[in-house]
Amino acid sequence: MGYVPYDELPEFLSTADVGVHPLIKGPINHEVALSTKFFEFMQARIPVVVSDVKAMSEAVKTTGIGEVFTAEDTGDLAAALKTVLSDPGPYREPYSRPELLDRYTWERQSEVYDEIYRRLLLMPARTSPSPSPTSI
Repeated sequence: MGYVPYDELPEFLSTADVGVHPLIKGPINHEVALSTKFFEFMQARIPVVVSDVKAMSEAVKTTGIGEVFTAEDTGDLAAALKTVLSDPGPYREPYSRPELLDRYTWERQSEVYDEIYRRLLLMPARTSPSPSPTSI
């Protein structure tokens, strides 16, 4: 497959039965970060099967959008895929709650970052959302 433009990616991915992210354990960033691909799967609203790296596996368990397998264990990967593919409905259901996807938008994350930087810089909390570029 060739390159898929970013604005078409969620619709393109939504045709998949499941998103698989077999990240291996190793560098610290594998354990503490959620990858772009993970968010792309979420925006496409597809069930996911991910390896047991810390942040990604915790996010999957907390949200209920998929199954976790032991990294580099092909048998465990196959079992997780079989579980999801045999009954994908329960893994798609969490996407019907708007707050799930809203939590992982850039707009929401920018609010979190703003709050962190304000605390670090000892600035007062923002009392209202910043104006959007179109309202200036």
